[in-house]
Amino acid sequence: MDPLRIFRLNQTYRNINRLRTILTVFAKHGFYRFLDDMNLTYIIPLVNRLKKIKSDPIDNAVIPRRIRMVFEELGPTFVKFGQMLSTRPDLIPEEFVVEFAKLQENVPPFDIKTVKEIIESDLEYPCSVLFESFDDEPIAAASIAQVHHATFSDGTELVVKVQRPGIEKIVKTDLSILFMLAGLVEKYFPSLELYNPLGMVDEFARSISKELDFVTEASNIERMARNFSDDPVLELPGVFWEYTTKRVMTIKFIDGISISDIPRLKKEGYDLEEITKNAVNIFLKQVLVHGYFHGDLHPGNILVLKGNRIGLIDFGIVGRINKKMMESVATIFVSSMREDYDAIAEEYLEMGILSDDIDFEEFKRDLRDILEPFYGRPLKNINTGELMLETIRVCIKHQIKVQKEFLLLSRSIMTLEGVARQVNPDFNLLDEGTPFIKSLLLQRVSPKRVSTDIYKSVKELTKFSAVFPKQMKTLLKKMITDSFTITFKHKGLDDFMGEIDRSSNRLSFSLVTSALIIGSSVVMNIGSGPVWKGLSVLGIVGFCIAGFFALVLALLIIRSGKL
Repeated sequence: MDPLRIFRLNQTYRNINRLRTILTVFAKHGFYRFLDDMNLTYIIPLVNRLKKIKSDPIDNAVIPRRIRMVFEELGPTFVKFGQMLSTRPDLIPEEFVVEFAKLQENVPPFDIKTVKEIIESDLEYPCSVLFESFDDEPIAAASIAQVHHATFSDGTELVVKVQRPGIEKIVKTDLSILFMLAGLVEKYFPSLELYNPLGMVDEFARSISKELDFVTEASNIERMARNFSDDPVLELPGVFWEYTTKRVMTIKFIDGISISDIPRLKKEGYDLEEITKNAVNIFLKQVLVHGYFHGDLHPGNILVLKGNRIGLIDFGIVGRINKKMMESVATIFVSSMREDYDAIAEEYLEMGILSDDIDFEEFKRDLRDILEPFYGRPLKNINTGELMLETIRVCIKHQIKVQKEFLLLSRSIMTLEGVARQVNPDFNLLDEGTPFIKSLLLQRVSPKRVSTDIYKSVKELTKFSAVFPKQMKTLLKKMITDSFTITFKHKGLDDFMGEIDRSSNRLSFSLVTSALIIGSSVVMNIGSGPVWKGLSVLGIVGFCIAGFFALVLALLIIRSGKL
């Protein structure tokens, strides 16, 4: 069944209205013909269809900018979607990544009365009972939530994060529409399947669902706190669980200076070199020791505390990598420093992200072309994040699937490295990371690790030996009894059937119009019914209706570009 029909059967009237709004905005920004190819233009209000909507092909150079403008106009869900795509150069072309990175959340705060209603509904007590004080003006406001400063009766300073009213329902509606549109894009534009539109929306749905659940974010903070319980350099905002729900999160306020406020840091006597070293070492421990790292390390989320200590906030996005990927990252760094292109390429193969038909030698040559310009530079002039992203671009060129965890790690390293060099221009990530990298690589050849790997291999071999004969017996039995089935999937037939449907609908419309014209002519000649100025009123009405139908049909045909 057509995805649109499924949508119309299962969604509410409000969702249909939202779909109409989304399609109208896309049409307004020049995507009318794109929507027409997917048989969606009939949902756009007639008054908008009859207006002069630009339907000429759009210059490819302006498509990314136009889509960014569409996302900005459609609000929070689409802005978040674009922001997610801007971190995935493996999914979309670079020009879209650059344009979507410009998307900003520019939303006004919601009123304090609503804020308190949500808190009191979730925590079941009045704000005056829960808190000694609660600031009416928010510290910050975003598309999902806003945060307020508050205190307990004992003087403990707090940050209370409150979800926007109705945002979950808005996101749910928009996600259902995004899934439908992605399905239609894959159906009507097979060439775009390479970018996996449904996969993009599915990943975004999982990501934003976590952001909408503050219990998940609070759990992220708790896990990070456990990992760094014995590290005096890092301070995290403690969670007050009895004041935390899915829509409200209460955490301890961290009083610090943004790491990007260099003039203030200098004025108050902080050691910029030590600050940089502490921030980077914390991140390297997260990645290479615990395999669990903060995924959004922009300057606003990194605070500097007394004693050159570091505070981290906003744990809506975190990354997880396993031991194998930790070691792979370490090997890639070391191999890059040694200019060992074979080892780098083989490590990508070990990570399991190379396609079977890749030209391995060409891949290595492209890696060499990308990496060689970095060699010969002083270490302080080598940007490790840039190096990793350039390598990812080579992977994309060869249609290599890059793991999303590795992409988030690369983006985080690039962001943190940029922040660190603002504070300390002589900073070098490779120097700071060397001790962690050596430790990881030594673990790979330790007796304990080797014996563990051997045990796992023997266990897997034993399991395979047990199930293989049974699986082969089942396969042979199916082949012998003719129950072995091969399924073929056609492509393009749905488009052909859709074109037939449109043609038959227009033909039916034309026949009705012709019948009205003929019938009106007969009535005019007979002169039956009411007469006005010697002409049959019924005939005049019939001609008017036929003329209107003919005009609408002509407009639809002209706008389709298929005269």
